[in-house]
Amino acid sequence: MYSIVNNPEYVVDEASMINIWDSILTHSQPRLSPTYQHMSLTRAWVELTKYPNACMVNIIKNTKREAIAEFADYPFSIFPPVRLIALAKNQHKFSRPFSLQNLKNSNLRVGVAKSRSYGIEVDKFIAENPEYFFVRGSESSMSKIIDMLLKERVDAIIDFSQIVLGHQQDTAQLQPIVSIPLQEAAEPVFSYAACANTPTGKAIIAAINQSYQHPEVQQTLQTFHRYYFGEQEYRLLAPYLDKLFIDNHSSNAQKLKP
Repeated sequence: MYSIVNNPEYVVDEASMINIWDSILTHSQPRLSPTYQHMSLTRAWVELTKYPNACMVNIIKNTKREAIAEFADYPFSIFPPVRLIALAKNQHKFSRPFSLQNLKNSNLRVGVAKSRSYGIEVDKFIAENPEYFFVRGSESSMSKIIDMLLKERVDAIIDFSQIVLGHQQDTAQLQPIVSIPLQEAAEPVFSYAACANTPTGKAIIAAINQSYQHPEVQQTLQTFHRYYFGEQEYRLLAPYLDKLFIDNHSSNAQKLKP
C-alpha cells in the first residue's frame, strides 16, 4: 500500500480520473493498492520528500522536480497548450497570440496558482517577473484563481479553457470567456505520476510503467482524451497518444518525450 496525493496539478473530472487509475491499478504487477490524501501542492511536495511510499498524479516534469521524485515513463494525461483565459468583454486588452512579455508594458495582472507548473517557458517568466502575477497558494488555489477571474479581481489567468468551463458549469458562473494562445506555451502539456525518489517509490513507478503495456490501459487513455477534450482538441493530441504506444510490447518500448 502507498499514499497518493489526490490534488492533481491539472484537474480532470473525477470519474475520468478514477477510470484511468482503475485501469492502471488493475493491470499493475504487483497489484498496487493506494490510499488517498488531499492537500495543497506545496505541502504535497514536502510530503513526497518525507515518506518513502508517497506519490502524486498529474504532475508536470521539470529539472527541479526530477531531482527529488521518480516520474513514470508514460504520461497520465496530455493536455492541449495552456492558454491565457480572460472574460470575453475584456478581450480587447490582449493581442492574439499573446506574449507574456507584453505584461511589462501594461497594468494587467494575471492569476496563477502557487507551486503549479505551466511549462518551462511560462514558469521561467513567472519566476523572473513575479510583479505581474497574483499568486494564490492553498488547497483549492486553482479554483480560487478561476473565481477571481470571474469576479474581475484579476485581468486574466493561465489555465486550460476546458478546466475553466468545467468550473463555471459546476459553480453556475457562466460569464463568457475567451481562450487566448500564449507564445510561450505552444506545445501540449504532459503530466505524470511521480513518487518519492526511494527504492519503494521506484518500485511503484516500475509497476505503473508496466501497466501501460496493457491494451485496456491504452484504450482507457485514448477514450479519456477524446471524451474530455472533444474532437477538435483530440485531433491535436492524437499523434502524441499514438506515438506513446509504438512498439509497446517490446522491452524497449518507445517512450514519449514532450
